[in-house]
Amino acid sequence: MPTVSDFDDKSEALRSAAENALAQATRAGYELFDSRLAETLRAMESSVRSVVASPADVPVSHLRDQANSYFAPRAVIRLNMLSEVTNLEEPTDPLAGTVFEAPGPLLP
Repeated sequence: MPTVSDFDDKSEALRSAAENALAQATRAGYELFDSRLAETLRAMESSVRSVVASPADVPVSHLRDQANSYFAPRAVIRLNMLSEVTNLEEPTDPLAGTVFEAPGPLLP
């Protein structure tokens, strides 16, 4: 089992890449930086880090199952965005109809 320090070192590049991708999507007209998708990604990292720090508290298989449940909605989001970009359409809410859809109005 890796240490928290090992996890932090290895996850830093992934976290940075994810945050950069969210920032690029925002510049392209998609409001994802403060979305439920972004919140979920950040919460997943925090959950995994907590398990690394205290491995007896939560089984890793539970976290794996939770992460796997988000792959299909993430693919839908990506396809929606790619379709709009390739068809030169105005960006819409790519999270609509997925588990990441905002329950209320988008944040300003």
